[in-house]
Amino acid sequence: MEYTPYGESWIDEGSNKHIISHRFTSQELDEETGLYYFGARYLDPKTSRWMSVDPALGRYVPQPGGDPSKLPGMGGVFNPVNLNLYHYAGNNPIKYVDPDGKFVAGPAYLLAKAIIEGVTALFCLFSLTKIQSNPQQGLSEGHGASIPKGWNVYKDFNGNWIYADKSGNAYDSSINPWDVENIKGSFNKSNFRKNLKRYTGESGYGKHAHHVFPQEFINDFEALGIDIHDPRGGAWWEGSDHLNKAKEYNQQWETFFQENPTAKPEDVLNYGRELADEYGFDINY
Repeated sequence: MEYTPYGESWIDEGSNKHIISHRFTSQELDEETGLYYFGARYLDPKTSRWMSVDPALGRYVPQPGGDPSKLPGMGGVFNPVNLNLYHYAGNNPIKYVDPDGKFVAGPAYLLAKAIIEGVTALFCLFSLTKIQSNPQQGLSEGHGASIPKGWNVYKDFNGNWIYADKSGNAYDSSINPWDVENIKGSFNKSNFRKNLKRYTGESGYGKHAHHVFPQEFINDFEALGIDIHDPRGGAWWEGSDHLNKAKEYNQQWETFFQENPTAKPEDVLNYGRELADEYGFDINY
C-alpha cells in the first residue's frame, strides 16, 4: 500500500482480501466517509485538510508573562502555518505527522512513543524460502503498524510479510499479532470502533464511533476511574451530525469539569446520559 503525502490511497497491490481498517500513519479509515479518524478530529485525505478546526487553538496564544518559544505547534500563533486552523502536520507530511489531531510531531516523537509502548518494528528483509504459515481462525481482520515486543517481521522473495513470535512460530500477514498475544480485550483508540461493533452488534454503517467521554479530557476521566476507550462508553453517532457538533459537544464537557471540580464518577455518567439525550444518540452503559 502506498499513499499520497496526505493519506489518499495511491497504489494498493496487496493480495490480502481482508479489510485493513488502520492505514495511513496507523489511523482508522472510515470506509463510508473516506475520512481518517485521529481521535480529536477527522482528516480528509482528498482535500489534505482536517474537517474541523484545531482543538488546541487556545494554547497557541501566549499568556501574559509566558515564553512564546514554548508555545505548542512549534511557535503557536508566531508560526504562520498555525494560522491555518485546518492544516495537517504543518503542511509538511513528509517530515511530520499528527498523532491525534492536536499537535505536530517529528521522528523523535515517534521513536520515543515506540520505546515507551514497548514495541519494536524491526523489518528484516531476509529471504525466507521456507516458512510455516499458521493462520488462526477469527483473527484475520488485518494488522496494525506496530508489533508486540519480541516479535519480528520478515519479507520473502515474493514481497510477502511474515510475522514471527517470540517462540519462532510464523504467521502470514492476515494475522493480527496483538490478537495472538491475547490482548484483544485491551481498549485503546485504535480498536475503539472495532470493539464498539462487537459490543453493540451493529455495523456502524454511515455512523461515527463516538466517545461519550471525549479524548480531550482523558486525564479527567482516568482520575475518576473511567476508561474512555471502553466500548460501553461508546455510541454510534450519525456522521454528519458528529462532524458538525463534536466541537460543541466537547465544549459542554469542558464547562462541566470547570463547574464541577469535585465531580464523582456517577455525576460524570449521569451527565453523559443527559448529553446523549440532547444530541440524539444512544449510550451503552
